Amino acid sequence: MTKIRNNTFKMLTSIALVMIMSFSMILPGLAEEFKEWSSGTGKDNPAKAVITKILKVPVGTTMPLTPAGESFKFEFTKLGMVVNSGTTTILENSDLVKSKMPSLGPITLAFEAADLVNARIYNIANAQGDVYAHYVAKQTGDILASINEANNWWDHGAGIYKYRLEETSETITLKANEKMSFSTAWYDIEVWVETDEDGTLFAKHIVAWIVEDHEDEYYEGDEGKVDPKPGEVGKNIEFLSQLIFTNKYWKTDGGGGFDVENASLRIAKTTTGLGAQPDKRFVFNITVYQPEIIDDPQEYRAFVVDNYGIVTDLTDIYSGTAPGGLITVKSGETLTVNLKDGDKVIFNDLHVGATVEVEEERDDNYVQKYRRTFSTPTSDPFEATGPVSDSSWSAWGFPRNPGDLGPHFLPEGKNVNIVQYTNTRQNATPTGLDVDDLPYIVMIGLAVVGLIGFAIVKARKKTEFDV
Repeated sequence: MTKIRNNTFKMLTSIALVMIMSFSMILPGLAEEFKEWSSGTGKDNPAKAVITKILKVPVGTTMPLTPAGESFKFEFTKLGMVVNSGTTTILENSDLVKSKMPSLGPITLAFEAADLVNARIYNIANAQGDVYAHYVAKQTGDILASINEANNWWDHGAGIYKYRLEETSETITLKANEKMSFSTAWYDIEVWVETDEDGTLFAKHIVAWIVEDHEDEYYEGDEGKVDPKPGEVGKNIEFLSQLIFTNKYWKTDGGGGFDVENASLRIAKTTTGLGAQPDKRFVFNITVYQPEIIDDPQEYRAFVVDNYGIVTDLTDIYSGTAPGGLITVKSGETLTVNLKDGDKVIFNDLHVGATVEVEEERDDNYVQKYRRTFSTPTSDPFEATGPVSDSSWSAWGFPRNPGDLGPHFLPEGKNVNIVQYTNTRQNATPTGLDVDDLPYIVMIGLAVVGLIGFAIVKARKKTEFDV
């Protein structure tokens, strides 16, 4: 029995030893596969690193081209060299050390027409699955290109050279209706320099670290090491260099001010049908939400036009303050206006990609119908008629209408985003009397007949007394 136990023990220990040895051989391979840095093998194949620029725009916005002669610019600041002092690793950052460090950059990048023709456009969707933004990515050239070409610019010899990388802002000229936010990301770049077989210094490794409190929004607040190796263009963003700088671009549409001819959104009101009341006002609730990529709260301006022109006195239309007839409304704030036949609400400064909600309060004497031209799955406008027989509906429009799935984003273009509300009168009679008012008219008639009868009786009594 003892012999059997010994043989079994030897077999198990042998198997365990083989597994340990096998696992120890796998680990370096795994580490090599998943490491987050760039490596080289010698002066003819040094480590390389590139920067990825992401340009994000609201849905419906044309990707902008970098103005001629301009570019996005990335600059490096010398931090010093990492050295070992006994058992402590320190950053030596004296002026003398920095003076012997090679200068990196600046690195520039521009989005040109050729970049966007065949570029992969990445979609960003919200929780409902609606795409609300797009972005395009482009990589720069090797950040060490000039150093690698010289082969021996590392005057301090072998060691770890450390730099800080950031994007300079306000380097792109924008038009009056355009805005761009620049990435606030910072990265610390470590270049590990070693000696080649023939004694030539070269970049053996390039390591990149996110600087705390300066993460790019792509990382959503994460910290740590990122992979700076060049990636394959056309692949998912995860396969590109993770030295990422995300810029956001947006623009407004329309002519601004009281420009009637160049609207970014037009909401028109028409009443029709036999017995329609042209001066009757209907209550509209209009809400505009700024594109989700814009962080700062936005506000917009609107005005009303009737059959005679711009309405400057909004007493019967709007309860708030509107100097000269110009209404200011914040993003997400509901604008309530009372519109009659021929009235139009015009917005001239809405952002491309803004979301719009429009609803008209119910009136049982009219059949409500709306037609909108924007954000439809096809090129045809969307039309919908209100549920006349369903008294539970207090208003009609979108997004209240369950059949109008949207999305209700405004595409780019002037005078292309139109909502037309048409209310058709019902229950009208040729005599001009509304059948809904008939019970009240009958009651009034009976009262009048009673008064006349009372007067006749009184008159007869008086006549008999006189005789």
